[in-house]
Amino acid sequence: TFLTRNQSAVCGEWWEAKRESTIGSCKCSLLPNATAEQRTLRRGCELFTAWGWTTGTPKLEYYPIKCPRGFQKLVSNAFGSSGVAPVKSPSYIGILVGAFVALVVCSTLGVLNWCWRLKQNRKVEFEARRKRINRKENTWKNNPNFAAADAAA
Repeated sequence: TFLTRNQSAVCGEWWEAKRESTIGSCKCSLLPNATAEQRTLRRGCELFTAWGWTTGTPKLEYYPIKCPRGFQKLVSNAFGSSGVAPVKSPSYIGILVGAFVALVVCSTLGVLNWCWRLKQNRKVEFEARRKRINRKENTWKNNPNFAAADAAA
């Protein structure tokens, strides 16, 4: 744990000291405050102290309820027949498969884009070539020197 035995007892036996309540009896300032976890424990001690409990054996009113299914599902793998179950290490196979699929999809899209651009470039080049040929043909047809040579032939 984060606390020593003495630190965990700063508010553990206040009722045995015949004090009136937790207020003024608990010494939460004796708890360490260096880490976030220790600060959380200290805040918990201060909250408990602020409640002002007057007995170490409070009488609580409660009634049993059925454990919610969502909670049962949440903790179902946390315990086994021998107690707390060990935490399973994460499986990276899903991440690897996802990365591989993303790589394949991106590569495929890249190749398809490259092919489409190649086709578009060829189409543009073909149209430019066709326009040049049409211009040359029109130039020959409209040039009187070429027109006379065609008529003589």
